[in-house]
Amino acid sequence: MKHNGYGLSIIGRLKESRVKRNLYYEIKDKVVEEVMQNGKPVRVTRKTKCFGLHSNHEIRNLLIEILRERMNFHKDKFISPTLYEEMRGLEVKRNGKVEHSDLTHDDQIFSYLMALYVWYEGKNLREDFGIEKSGIKTEESIDEEIELVTGPGSGVDMTKAMAAVNRPPDAADSILTTQLAQLAKAKGLLFSEFVEQQRKADEEHLKQLLMNPRDKEAYARFYGVSPDAVDVDSNRDSFSETMQNLPDSVFLDFNVPEEELSNDSIYRTLNSSNMNPVIAEREIYEDSIH
Repeated sequence: MKHNGYGLSIIGRLKESRVKRNLYYEIKDKVVEEVMQNGKPVRVTRKTKCFGLHSNHEIRNLLIEILRERMNFHKDKFISPTLYEEMRGLEVKRNGKVEHSDLTHDDQIFSYLMALYVWYEGKNLREDFGIEKSGIKTEESIDEEIELVTGPGSGVDMTKAMAAVNRPPDAADSILTTQLAQLAKAKGLLFSEFVEQQRKADEEHLKQLLMNPRDKEAYARFYGVSPDAVDVDSNRDSFSETMQNLPDSVFLDFNVPEEELSNDSIYRTLNSSNMNPVIAEREIYEDSIH
């Protein structure tokens, strides 16, 4: 998140590294120049690739709203002790702002929420990052859903309706039967291998679809990108095979002193001199607040 220039310096360094393709960005209209016409200033805007997420009042409120919804519908997915402890320390200040108390922190919470922002609000995730979005079950999905219209004039016999709801599904119509059949075909495979097979099958179907110029143009128009940006190279096994993964050291070595960094740490590859620039930026920032 961009805040007080510190996030900007980190993003600036990462843009010069091999993980640039993994940085989240959005295309926005930004004022890049101001010219005078007839004695009046005219602002010139251009489409700009904006990396990261700006920290402002609107974005912060959106992140807090995402947290509320996750707490309301997805409490079963919180498994991190660190997040649990930080959420216990959250307070609503007198001005209505939700943040950590004087004795706690909220850094991990907002790191988590920024990742969820990309999931819920991100643009062109499949096209730009190879991220497939799917449905997410809420914690209430453990209960069985029924569709039953009753009341005066509905013509529904409650006894027959409840019997129909509780009757075991026909084998031909059972979703469970279909899923079990698919799993039977994958017998002997790891679950990750089964998922990978399904993903490749989906991508192959998409490739065949996009071979048609009209389908390709419609696909690009739906996602708001140029048709030329839709890569349908049939020689590739995956649309996302050229994507690079963020190395673990991006997260594990952030607070590690330079002399303790491993040889393959990403922070060593960012060096422009004998001094790690990210650590230098961090030290400058820390000195400025003391």
